[in-house]
Amino acid sequence: MKEREIKEKFLNAGSNNLHEFHHIYPRILENLINSKGENEKICIFEIGNRTYQTIRAFLMVDERVVVYGLDIGNSSDYNKVYREKLLEDFPGRVHLATDTQGNKEVLSYTGKHAMSSFNGFDLVVDDGSHHNDHWLSSFDVLSNYMKPEGVYVIEDIECMYAWESGKNTYIDRSKGFNLRQESYHLGLTLRKFLVEMIDVVNRDFLKRVQMSFDNEGKIPRRISETTGNYSVLGRDDLVTSFRVYTNCVVFYFGYHLSKPKQLGGIDPMERDMLF
Repeated sequence: MKEREIKEKFLNAGSNNLHEFHHIYPRILENLINSKGENEKICIFEIGNRTYQTIRAFLMVDERVVVYGLDIGNSSDYNKVYREKLLEDFPGRVHLATDTQGNKEVLSYTGKHAMSSFNGFDLVVDDGSHHNDHWLSSFDVLSNYMKPEGVYVIEDIECMYAWESGKNTYIDRSKGFNLRQESYHLGLTLRKFLVEMIDVVNRDFLKRVQMSFDNEGKIPRRISETTGNYSVLGRDDLVTSFRVYTNCVVFYFGYHLSKPKQLGGIDPMERDMLF
């Protein structure tokens, strides 16, 4: 399936994601669909479902797609009609849960279910609360359940600079999150995390040098190097690259190509590169 066909299905489903992120999802889905075997499922988890247009679009793209959904309003009367219609149209392919994105137990349960049923997530879309803590805690949990070539998307990162409640000014969230919300990991913010991810992705070049000196402690006698294992959050060590778009960031998971195969790497010629 080509990008243009996928765009048409998103338009038919009425998904807002296509309007703002039209250059992202069709390409991601095209790569996922064309890389799978005939009977291999494509497992997607969307946080923040609203009236389920995006879930419907995902399901319409390919019959092999199964979707998990999490939203604080999934059991509300407001969503009832849309929810029942979705479950009726795609029986057995939709798993919906009602809870806050901040409930790490629910995220972990969903990840374990996806891992046992479909070997993990091919695509995670975080379109939930847009709270700094929730972005990071969700990645912390769900990165453990990504497939080797999975893609993790965080939408609406404009909220790094979100309006402060009750004030008419735009604040810089990187200098401290709203005091009404507990800071995650001692002040780690999404923007700081993205900066740190530059080092995580290039951790093999962060080598620790070990030196021994002569008896007088002046001249190094031996220098050895060890490969870096730098990590910040969850299984960020499985991320091979990431791209920051306008109002969106995409993490690409994969085998660590720079490591020998026996240490968890893989020859790039043995698989198609999806990014």
